[in-house]
Amino acid sequence: MDFIEEHKDKKLICLTDYRVFSGGRYALRDLINLGATTIGEEISTPINCYGNSNWIDIDGHYFSVSECYFHPFLGWGVSSKEKFQKEATNELLLPYIFSPDILIETKKEDYIKNIDTILNYSIDYSKNKINSK
Repeated sequence: MDFIEEHKDKKLICLTDYRVFSGGRYALRDLINLGATTIGEEISTPINCYGNSNWIDIDGHYFSVSECYFHPFLGWGVSSKEKFQKEATNELLLPYIFSPDILIETKKEDYIKNIDTILNYSIDYSKNKINSK
């Protein structure tokens, strides 16, 4: 991200699909904040979902526990029950589903033929942007 930040004169295109999930949503957020045009499909996780997950040991029994709740696009997060009860609102807790700037749905036929619909659209989009200057 630092490299991209140093080259703000470049136009960014970020391809998205169902394979973006978990921590990938943070990279997506950073690219959007750097001005990227997003092209593709929705990602596989809501933007606001539970964050860090760790294992804790209680008497030799291991449990996976989520430590925080995040909404990275709104800059909100909590790590205590008290703060959650005090600050949580319906707006923050409703699933926030990412939608790209340009929605491209992969067709079944393209998938079967191993054609990357999103990549092909993005290449054409880039060529048209360059040629329209």
